[in-house]
Amino acid sequence: MHMLTYHSHVHGLVRDITASASRLLVLLSKCVTTHDGSSATTFDKLKPDILAECEVLKVATSKLLEALPENLKTSKSCDGLKRHANFIEHWIRKDKPESCLHDPVDILSDDLPGIVRAFDGWYDSKVVPYPELQKRLSRHIQADDMTSAVREGFAFWKTRVVEMFDLSDDIDGSRLATRLFDDLESATEGLSDQQRKACKNLYTSLYTLMRNPSSHGDIVLDRRLSEGGLILLVWLLTVLEEAGQNRRR
Repeated sequence: MHMLTYHSHVHGLVRDITASASRLLVLLSKCVTTHDGSSATTFDKLKPDILAECEVLKVATSKLLEALPENLKTSKSCDGLKRHANFIEHWIRKDKPESCLHDPVDILSDDLPGIVRAFDGWYDSKVVPYPELQKRLSRHIQADDMTSAVREGFAFWKTRVVEMFDLSDDIDGSRLATRLFDDLESATEGLSDQQRKACKNLYTSLYTLMRNPSSHGDIVLDRRLSEGGLILLVWLLTVLEEAGQNRRR
């Protein structure tokens, strides 16, 4: 799994746990406010839903822990997440929702933030060769806003390319593709004709399928397609940087 995709995948799993723990907190709150020992009507009605949600939480927790790097799986936050998830089911089966009301809160306020901090710290230490790009993309990916991530990725790409080849900043899209790959004194003259043609086709395809739609605020881009496109964009930037280095030699 590519690092960008991996980062997005882990944050997606965190969101799944956040949603499940939030739903459990709402359900448990309804039970605790009415379950006084003399009338358990509300709890009895909600107990199947709570147990079903407990299973959702356990599955999501298992997926997250499995996805994390090995050195993070035994952290205090991961242990807390497992413990709190198990406690909820334990007390619900004992018909004591009041005893586990704090567990979803602990998951949301302590366990998940601790896991995210540790994972992002680990991830930042591994990202190469564009840590600046990852920093700019991470907030959008964490917010599940792939449209903004794509816009940010293309903005970073263009800035690097025009600076690298000393091009005018007012060209973009097909004009930029022509300047890079078609001109007689092409910025990428170190590439073969076949390589330049392939790179131009890749760039124009990504621009048409990703950058143009992302310019419309009401468009929601597919996560998996966006991740794949950003990976290809990074690959293309690496190719151009190598061509630029060869050109300066």
